[in-house]
Amino acid sequence: MGAGAANGIAINAEFTAYSDPDELLNPLGTFVVKRLLPFESDVIPLTPSSTLPIQGATAIQTKEGNVELFRLYIPPKDNFRRQYHSIQASNTADRQGIALVNNPGEAQLKVFTSPLDGRLTFMHTDKRVTQHGMNLVSDGVESDPVIVGGILETAAFYFRELNRTTSSHDIMDLIEVEFYKLYVPSIRVADRPVSEQLKPVGPNLCHENKVIDFVVSDIPNTPYGFKIINKAEEDLYVNAFYFDNTSFAIGEFQYSFPSARHHLTN
Repeated sequence: MGAGAANGIAINAEFTAYSDPDELLNPLGTFVVKRLLPFESDVIPLTPSSTLPIQGATAIQTKEGNVELFRLYIPPKDNFRRQYHSIQASNTADRQGIALVNNPGEAQLKVFTSPLDGRLTFMHTDKRVTQHGMNLVSDGVESDPVIVGGILETAAFYFRELNRTTSSHDIMDLIEVEFYKLYVPSIRVADRPVSEQLKPVGPNLCHENKVIDFVVSDIPNTPYGFKIINKAEEDLYVNAFYFDNTSFAIGEFQYSFPSARHHLTN
């Protein structure tokens, strides 16, 4: 199948194949992913009646594969713990990707009831977030099944995407990421965008562990930029996302690519 880990596919994901992409009739069968590569997957028929397509076919994912569950902690004696089980049993939101854990050290998010007004507080416990001093997501949340169910569903999607990383493929060794403070020339070419005239200044701020740790310059509007170097034989395209820890929002950065094939910068 012409999609793999880079497309968000996981082992044991199931797909239904159709010979005609315009009319999804007479499916060829259901197939399950058993081997995963960066840009392709090996699938096997799920049932004996499934027919492997000889030529190109359209595959639609019908079941997620092995994904890491979002881990939630609620104190054992908290009033919300009983309500959570009722929300889980209802159809208020999709919570199949949530695991309630008993150890707060294993959780990614903690929910507890305020003793003052009975409202809920959501707090980050994932060390990837708390190491930056960002703990509180929201407080004063009404203990309403629809509101809470929506928050938990959004949080589950947020952490599922945050966990969607892999270093098990050789392609990781063919990509280099650098991060620089940029210099804005005092004399600029009028017919070229300013973004194309910025120059790196100072050392690469992306460390060997691929973590960017720096203090923002106190000079207003100082630009910074990434340099992404592709050493692979095939063209690769960057998808960059911003994860907002305060709202569980995931935003996509929009930018255009320069003409150079192996050196992509923004």
